[in-house]
Amino acid sequence: MRLFIPGPVNVEEDVLKVIDMYRKEYEFKEIIPVSALKGDNVEVLLKCIMTYLPYGAPFYDEDTVTDQPERQIVAELIREKVLKCLDDEIPHGVAVAIDSMKFEKKICKIDATIVCEKDSHKGIIIGKQGT
Repeated sequence: MRLFIPGPVNVEEDVLKVIDMYRKEYEFKEIIPVSALKGDNVEVLLKCIMTYLPYGAPFYDEDTVTDQPERQIVAELIREKVLKCLDDEIPHGVAVAIDSMKFEKKICKIDATIVCEKDSHKGIIIGKQGT
């Protein structure tokens, strides 16, 4: 179902027309017009959402920062550095696989493989003569 409003657009009036149309078609608990661009009614929307969401037990301990394994985080950090160093030279078709991680005192030695989508990207990633 679409609403087409010909002629000049008056956003507030048009929104009210659309709200009225949907209100007649469906049964809503609440209808809250929101403008993400202007930030209008966002707080009202959040409060409304919270009234309908049930509280439950937390999925993770309070001090848990992420549910991702350490190797995944390290792979993403390496991938980020690769993309930053290469600027816009290659598309984002780069992945990193962690081959090994060895902890020695305060140093972590990481062997990783950088995988790219196209063979033509290898030279860009490795650099001239492997530099």
